[in-house]
Amino acid sequence: MSWPVQWGPVEIWALLTVRRDSYASLGRHIGASGQTVARWVSGGQPPTQKGLLRQLDETLAGLAPWRRDWFDELRVLTASSHDAPRAGLDAETGEEDPVKRAQVLRGGAAIAGLAAAVPVERSLSRVLPSRGAPNVASARAIADGLFSAYATANPADQLDPARAHLSTVLSGLGRVMLPGQRDELRAVGVDLACLCGLLAYMMRQTGDAHAFFALAAKLAKDAGSDALLARALDTESVLYFPTASGDSRAALRLLNRAAALDQPAGILGASRNMGIAENHAALGEREPCLRAMERAVRQLDGPDGYGLLSTQGYFAGWSEWAWTSWRGWCHALLNDADRAFGELPDPDPQGPPRRRVIAWVNTALAHGVAGDPEPAYDAAISAIDESERVGYIGGLEKVRFVVARFDPAWAGRPEMIELSQRLRLPA
Repeated sequence: MSWPVQWGPVEIWALLTVRRDSYASLGRHIGASGQTVARWVSGGQPPTQKGLLRQLDETLAGLAPWRRDWFDELRVLTASSHDAPRAGLDAETGEEDPVKRAQVLRGGAAIAGLAAAVPVERSLSRVLPSRGAPNVASARAIADGLFSAYATANPADQLDPARAHLSTVLSGLGRVMLPGQRDELRAVGVDLACLCGLLAYMMRQTGDAHAFFALAAKLAKDAGSDALLARALDTESVLYFPTASGDSRAALRLLNRAAALDQPAGILGASRNMGIAENHAALGEREPCLRAMERAVRQLDGPDGYGLLSTQGYFAGWSEWAWTSWRGWCHALLNDADRAFGELPDPDPQGPPRRRVIAWVNTALAHGVAGDPEPAYDAAISAIDESERVGYIGGLEKVRFVVARFDPAWAGRPEMIELSQRLRLPA
């Protein structure tokens, strides 16, 4: 590592990530506000005061050596991403513009690009050198890249790279290393196993999804971490959501077990509560649903999660869309069309494919609840078209769930007959 570090948006982001810190927590540590740290990361004026720079240097120097290595890996991988250098160049001088670079990062392009920029061979060579302990910093950095891409990537394109990197991490656990490094590598394995489980679920590879979630739980127990086990249980619950197996009671049991183990902040905590809300809504339990949504809103307004999971960081755009969309979906499940339409964002024709599918599915359900067959049909057909175009099998399952909730009196309408044929539903 070269000293002194030139503290720009990428470096601040990397420090947040390796410390598993929130903006507010890092700000308190170095003597700045959480809002100031958020501005640094999102491309505002970087820190210039000598006192703050010294605090940042001392914070980095005080980390364990492997965390400093991880910090370096994040910077190297970000610089090597095929999107970041081009998008971060000044159009006139050709030199790197840190503000533009931060905007690229904030949009997720550079981080999501890591999944494509780091092939399996490179992952293997970085994480498993020819001899000695595995490189935990590289394992975490590559996993974070894959995890970031999850928000926008096509599941069919992402499952194989995620599975390959998980295999690399599991091989690394067989090597000799310090106990703290082994538990951190297990934590990487938990995240990757959860990611693979989610992707397999989206591809309707249900058996594989169950196996990945069981592996995540085992690694969490081996690490002796309640927080990791809670994360595995939270993620496994998706297999029982309304648009999956539909066993909302089983989903709620898993989510409540996770809540008894750990209470995470930011996106992780809000996601759990929105999952609780969705399953109560599917069961027609209005008051528990609304209470869970209120808890989620409070968590998003409070301290954010660390690094990639920050509510103000790289998932900010996705997150804002996701929360309003999820709330609208819950209101539609409760048969409250007015509140659903008040929350649901319009499908973005330029947005990621999976996000467009979700938006159309939600819109179709809301129109179904409102008793509007034609716009319900149009939205459902759009969701089918996009799901088939990108191979999003989970999207088709979501449409089937919604169509099953349409008014049975619509069954004889020509457009509904066509919809059933597209979904291969029985007449």
